[in-house]
Amino acid sequence: QPGTHEALQAFADGGGSIRIPSALCGAVGIKGTHGRVSERGAAPLCWSVAHVGPIAATVLDAARALEIMAGPDAADTTTLGQPPLELGPLLEGGVELAQGAVAGLRLGWCERWAARADAAVLRACEEAMRRLEAAGAVRVPIDLLHLDFHAPVQYLTIGVEMAASQYEHRRVHQRDYSADTRLLLEMASQIPAVDYLRAQRLRTMIHDELVRVFDQVDVLATPAVATAAPRIPADALKAGLSDDQILEDITAFSFAANLTGQPALALPVGYDGAGLPLSLQLLGRHWDEATLLRTALAIEAAVERQRPEVFYQLLDR
Repeated sequence: QPGTHEALQAFADGGGSIRIPSALCGAVGIKGTHGRVSERGAAPLCWSVAHVGPIAATVLDAARALEIMAGPDAADTTTLGQPPLELGPLLEGGVELAQGAVAGLRLGWCERWAARADAAVLRACEEAMRRLEAAGAVRVPIDLLHLDFHAPVQYLTIGVEMAASQYEHRRVHQRDYSADTRLLLEMASQIPAVDYLRAQRLRTMIHDELVRVFDQVDVLATPAVATAAPRIPADALKAGLSDDQILEDITAFSFAANLTGQPALALPVGYDGAGLPLSLQLLGRHWDEATLLRTALAIEAAVERQRPEVFYQLLDR
């Protein structure tokens, strides 16, 4: 519920699994920089793209949760070189500080990337951008040359890493996996090493391009997903659901930050005609989660939140 900090969960994001459910459900989710939060205790499925982080009701709740989760952990060496996460001023100053701090903020926007979203999503994201501009932010048009590589490089990378992580276990427990999981792991196991290495070279190009963007901007904004939550067929619980178009729509903007390790945040910015949440994504420099959260807080203050049709007050007694 907006304005409280009682609804909070942590998730693992290897390709969008913090930001995508947040976007579809009208919540706030942040994936910190790769190595910001320890993965101790999480299954080591996709070690180079995976991140742990919170999904929360509000931006301040997400910031509080990330502050608790973040920090060096001797059990996860990827966390040991991180700079401090300094959110104290943001948490103490709240909305007033955030709204005053976006003046002069350079806000990147890639029209060619954003065009993958539908009209309702674009309208809501544009309105959020205009609110930031009214508070003094400056929109900076940018272009990205490697957009078409994001999905194939991500699928190949996460697929091979998952297949490798399950290699020994699958030899003994093959029948413990569902049929679709067995198929996907087997397909990933057959990818030639040369293709994986070529994908990592492309990944380096994607990384370097997105890092250079932040010579021009402080925050890069995109839609979080390309459409509102899709309708689930009645027989999906029994038969499962595999729809390539839905998968493309909900991951159109999420893979980049997994490949680069940059922090990324999704927050609600409006609703479609059916009352379903629409969401904006913010990407930032490595280790600069504070700027993302400050920007998100300024946006959130101007967005009227709606309760879903089915709502449970968790602390009612």
